[in-house]
Amino acid sequence: MVIWYHLLPLAEVFAIEFTVPIWTAIIATLFLQERFNSQRLLSLVLGFVGVLIIVQPGFKIINSASLIVLGAAVCYAVSHASTKSLSVTDKPLTILFYMCLVQLPLGVLLAYQNWQEPNLLAWGWIILVSVAALSAHFCMTKAMQTADVTLVVMMDFLRLPLIALVGVYFYAEGLDWTLFLGAGCMLLGNLINVYSPREKMVKT
Repeated sequence: MVIWYHLLPLAEVFAIEFTVPIWTAIIATLFLQERFNSQRLLSLVLGFVGVLIIVQPGFKIINSASLIVLGAAVCYAVSHASTKSLSVTDKPLTILFYMCLVQLPLGVLLAYQNWQEPNLLAWGWIILVSVAALSAHFCMTKAMQTADVTLVVMMDFLRLPLIALVGVYFYAEGLDWTLFLGAGCMLLGNLINVYSPREKMVKT
């Protein structure tokens, strides 16, 4: 989604991108037979409201560029649902291996025309990003082995306030009260989502 930051305001990109948990919940309900109860609906609503409070997108959010970002969000949701399906039969490292195997030729094809040889500093950042990204994918896949994909992906809402805090402490960006209000909505939604399945299991 990086290139769309040049076509849309950053707030609008984030607002659309964070519809991924919503699309994931719909796909998981339709194709993975996961239960979608009132607690999860409330969790989704609180999470998305938290996103809107923090990023405060404009009212004129629907245009051709925003539809492309929305398409990317749906593709991410399909990817999450596919990972959940694969986690039933394959180990996380196997899934990561095939993910990299598919992405490598696509990345080479897209980078070929504008290729620049990385310097030593760039290689250090590339290695750091690679390790962090693969670790994140491994943790997501491992979590999906033991929990519904809807439950796991809803935790992604918390990424936004964490990114905002990184901006505050490392890039001297402003700290607004909306960050705490939005993060509170996300945290409340996730707590409802995490604890409601446990309560149902105890009753049955």
